Amino acid sequence: MAALADEPWVKDRGDWKRVPIPAAYRPGAGERDEARIFFGRDDRPRLMGTRRRAGGEPDRIVYLRLKPEGWQPALYEIGRLGSPTLPGGMFGVLGHADPEVVCKVGDVCIIKRRTGWTTVDSGPGEAAVKLCGSEAWGLYPDALARMTNAGWQRLPGSVPWRQPTGFWAVDESDIWVSEASAGKLFHYDGQTWTEHVAVIAGPRELWASAADDLWLVGEGGSAHFDGHKWARVKGLPGPLTQIEGSSASDVWVGGGAGLWHGTPLQHATEPGTGE
Repeated sequence: MAALADEPWVKDRGDWKRVPIPAAYRPGAGERDEARIFFGRDDRPRLMGTRRRAGGEPDRIVYLRLKPEGWQPALYEIGRLGSPTLPGGMFGVLGHADPEVVCKVGDVCIIKRRTGWTTVDSGPGEAAVKLCGSEAWGLYPDALARMTNAGWQRLPGSVPWRQPTGFWAVDESDIWVSEASAGKLFHYDGQTWTEHVAVIAGPRELWASAADDLWLVGEGGSAHFDGHKWARVKGLPGPLTQIEGSSASDVWVGGGAGLWHGTPLQHATEPGTGE
């Protein structure tokens, strides 16, 4: 297990251990990193994302791999996108599932499958990318798109949100998007979007193992959707910002309030007051 807060932490057959980023790879004065932590197919953590630079300087990529000697650049893993001299931030998703997607803003996305690599246009700007089942989806401020062999394919029509914070696509006709500032969720049924009041304050992120096992976390804690109704989850106080899982029996929840690991059946729920 690996967690990214102010600094990365790793738990490997024992206690949690802080694994600081060497000074040479940290952002400088006025810079900030927007990176996520992933496990590669070799079970080693990676940090991937964008370094926002000061003074109008162009963004740069962040791509570090945890090796026995500590965090080190591993730009060779991402082909042409690993050039440290080319401007542009990086986004995508890494992990055991197929495919992995690595994108550079203004350039291309590498779709890394076990059967081989392909490249497509990176699309209009930076997206929050998730692998939902066997498909990669990207959330933009004004759109939601699915990765195809031809590139990012946006859902048709206009979107109902203004500042989206998270999403999950069970499939093409069952998609949820959260908007923390509005306290709302938006559901797509394959044709239209419907708006729902979230049962917790500040809804931020979503994850699901199936249509009847959908999780939500946010400032107000956590909630669960059983396919018919939403209910708050007891014992998971906010603020929470992240939720990940590999199955209905392996779910991780984290944020400013702490880190939890469990299964849906281990947490009692209470009826929500929203829609």
